[in-house]
Parts: sequence; C-alpha cells; structure tokens
Amino acid sequence: FLYPDADYVLTSTPTIVLGTSGQELTIVGSAYTITFQDESGLAGSKLQLGAATRAVGPLSMLRLYCDGSYWREIAFSAN
Repeated sequence: FLYPDADYVLTSTPTIVLGTSGQELTIVGSAYTITFQDESGLAGSKLQLGAATRAVGPLSMLRLYCDGSYWREIAFSAN
C-alpha cells in the first residue's frame, strides 16, 4: 500500500523493483497523486506505460504486468 502525505513524482530507478515474469501489480489512488514516469522520460524506471506519465490519484487505478524486464501497463483509469 502507498499512503502518501502529499503529491509526489517518483524519480527512483527502477521506480518499482522488478517482480517475476507474469506477476501483476495494481496501484489504487488515495487522497494524493503519485506520478509514475515511463522509461522514455525516466531512463531506468523499468516502466512501459501507455503515456509518458501516469498520475494515480483519488479514484484512479494503474495495473501493471511484469515481463521479467519491465513493468508494462495493462490498464489505467483516471477518475
């Protein structure tokens, strides 16, 4: 679970430590917005998103799939 105390843009590399191939991860937003950056904007993030960034805030959801090399977006809902 993420319980941020403010809005954040994540800049660590990798942003999320790689899982095993086939693993799925669902990130559900909370009161604050967490922004994830695609590999194209943050080299080493290990995220292959459907856009340069994904802002996950209240009522938003980001679903990722690990292929062993990257976390790949399989669903995103911004509400």
